[in-house]
Amino acid sequence: MSGKKEKSPLTPLGKLLQTSIKQVGPISIADFMDVCLAHPEHGYYMKQQTTKIGKGGDFVTAPEISQMFGELLGVWAVATWEKLGTPRVFRLAEIGPGKGTLMKDILRVAQNFPPFHNALGGVSMIETSQALRRVQAEALGAVSIDKNWTNSDAERDSDASDIGDEAEWERGGRRQERKARWCLPCKSKIDWHDDVRQMPVESPSIIFAQELLDALPVHQFEYTENGWRERLVDVDEDPQTPHHFKFILAKEPTVPVINLERIMPRTLQKFLDAAAGSPCGHDKISDGTKTDEAIEDPEKKKLGTSLEVCPLALQLAQHVAERVSRTGGAALFVDYGEDMAQGDTLRGLKMHALVHPLAEPGEVDLSADVDFQGLREAVAHVEGLRVFGPMSQGEFLSAMGIEARLQALLDGEGEEGSGLTDRQALLLYDSYRRLVDPEQMGRKYKVLAFVAGSHQGPAVAFPSTSLGTKGVTENTEEASGE
Repeated sequence: MSGKKEKSPLTPLGKLLQTSIKQVGPISIADFMDVCLAHPEHGYYMKQQTTKIGKGGDFVTAPEISQMFGELLGVWAVATWEKLGTPRVFRLAEIGPGKGTLMKDILRVAQNFPPFHNALGGVSMIETSQALRRVQAEALGAVSIDKNWTNSDAERDSDASDIGDEAEWERGGRRQERKARWCLPCKSKIDWHDDVRQMPVESPSIIFAQELLDALPVHQFEYTENGWRERLVDVDEDPQTPHHFKFILAKEPTVPVINLERIMPRTLQKFLDAAAGSPCGHDKISDGTKTDEAIEDPEKKKLGTSLEVCPLALQLAQHVAERVSRTGGAALFVDYGEDMAQGDTLRGLKMHALVHPLAEPGEVDLSADVDFQGLREAVAHVEGLRVFGPMSQGEFLSAMGIEARLQALLDGEGEEGSGLTDRQALLLYDSYRRLVDPEQMGRKYKVLAFVAGSHQGPAVAFPSTSLGTKGVTENTEEASGE
């Protein structure tokens, strides 16, 4: 019997990556993630398939587990609007809305609070995938309301039906550009954008980003005898290895390493200092054997120390913070991670099971833990912004009243609670436990809030002390006169 091992399937995207890497050389982990998730044809999130999120897909997000999650975020939006001084007009927005379940639940809650609902001037969905835009539009019941849009316009521009995309046509001899407008059953207008910076700026916004940051591409670095080096992805043609790609270390400093040493010197030194006082070489690629000398020598302990950084997450946090500060409003991030930078947390997920992140490019969901400390530091310079958290998802949902909502549903209130059988009641309780139990999603998932300076008191459900930003006193009770 041959000892040859079978490699994981080589996907169409894997073939494209192999060709590219052989031509230009190894690529960063961030570039690998970006291609795997967002390739226009073969990317994990860009395909026409819509079953990747949910019980029958590769992963389940909190809104898909129970309506209670989205309902409580809807209540958070209402209470936040009140703390903002009940602005006459405001927007709701979600970045990375998935199947639209969260926004659907939030809008259902909004209808129970007429003053809040009447002030809702529009909804913005930040989504780059046309396939998911269509799923979201269907979930929310969105319909086109552009009366100037005719069948001949649509026929003249084959891309006119793309949700949120610009369409061009001739009117009166002039070339025009505009976007088809969409409306929800609640009569609020809804629009789609590729970037949060494209949202309308005439009114405050309450923005949600739930399980978004974990899917943004990360760079990984390892400390060697020659200093920091970036981890890269190369082709693996060894027939005895299980995958078609492998991790390697760059021989020379890459541009991300140079930028890292310039922008984050304190973070790097903190990581090395921590490594010098602890067992060395965690998450390392090199296979060197640790000797007694290495264990005793603090400098040798630093070797193999790894660091993971997500520049796009930090950049997105800055864009959201600047918008909240400039136009008023608030933002809530819900994701899994820690309040510190980490080494190697990159993982692959397929059919609810962990798989190697280099396996089957385009068919596997890739994600990494969020560095909440890095997010806070990234927005520390923003004038007039206050940051709260992170606090655990379990603590947040408890503070928002999830236990009371669970009991109301068990007593027969709401869509999930009407006419429950014993089995349905048990499933409802299990979904509650999954959201709040520290051993499940309750601790690992965390919540971070940004609020504008006009926001009265602490962010809803958060302790009364802000973690501080430029230009705002950190004692929120003193700042609000409470």
